Amino acid sequence: YICYVTVTEYFKGSNWKVHPDWVYCEYNSASDKYFSSPEERVLHFLARTRRPGWKWMSLRPRSPSSHHKQASKADKDSYYCK
Repeated sequence: YICYVTVTEYFKGSNWKVHPDWVYCEYNSASDKYFSSPEERVLHFLARTRRPGWKWMSLRPRSPSSHHKQASKADKDSYYCK
């Protein structure tokens, strides 16, 4: 008998905190996404891990130079995790 538990089940309630010096996952274009707390950001990315095609993007891409066109939706949704 195998029981699957969604990882977000371990983060129910408010009896946990994100270490203030640690970065877990962030969007490359942080100005487009607002989270009221670091904990909300972690929960958001944990939920994203259930989406088809999820990958742990571990490297922060280089910033585009100022002469590039406006960022596409795909660029705005790009992220990295440490």
